Amino acid sequence: PDVKSQLPSSVLSAWRHSTDAPTRVLVLPDGCRDFIIRSNRHQSSMHMVSPLDDTARYVDIDDGDTYYGWRLHPGTCFKTDQGRSPVAEDFLKDLVTRFQADPVHGTTQVLNVLDELFCIDTQIVDALNSLKNQQSVLHAARDLGVSERSLQRWMTEKTGRSPTSWRRRARARHSAEAHLNREHRDKRVRL
Repeated sequence: PDVKSQLPSSVLSAWRHSTDAPTRVLVLPDGCRDFIIRSNRHQSSMHMVSPLDDTARYVDIDDGDTYYGWRLHPGTCFKTDQGRSPVAEDFLKDLVTRFQADPVHGTTQVLNVLDELFCIDTQIVDALNSLKNQQSVLHAARDLGVSERSLQRWMTEKTGRSPTSWRRRARARHSAEAHLNREHRDKRVRL
């Protein structure tokens, strides 16, 4: 079950996708990364943390593939460098093998591991919220009590993306939500 209260704070949602025929799926850049486990008919599996995409891309999915994903909060980061260590990588490989054998019970273990490996950087979350809600990067910097240049350097260092890039993502997400709301409510929304 995908109940938000059962998810660690670093996880926004859980998803699953499977197909019986080869297909191509469009992945849109939304400012989030996902922890993904892929299993296939040959009983082989793999795991990854998806990249932070700057552009839309296609993912080719083979017949019989099943993807399980946990969408990470935009402010999520590894708690320590141990999250990227060979020991953690071996542990994750073992976890993925056990998960493939029993996804229902393995989900709890995956969520526990994600809770141990990741945390939310509240400073990044505050900066992202300000960039989303303020009318410009300059106003967001003022809201955060720093100079525009300091915000630029800090966001680029912490997230690998500029404040302008994050602001564009927020605007695109807002436009998409407005469009969806229009479709669901059959109302005209000025984009």
